[in-house]
Amino acid sequence: MTTYRTIKTKIAPSKFTKLNNDQQVSLDILARICLELNCVFDDIVEIEK
Repeated sequence: MTTYRTIKTKIAPSKFTKLNNDQQVSLDILARICLELNCVFDDIVEIEK
């Protein structure tokens, strides 16, 4: 996401750092990303065993 979109969705840069480091983020953050990118969870989340 661009800086503009990050600001628009009010998601802190630290949340993207957590995502990049495979750390836990809330479903609210994922939902806001999906809404901004017009996608669904399956498009941005991969579950591994």
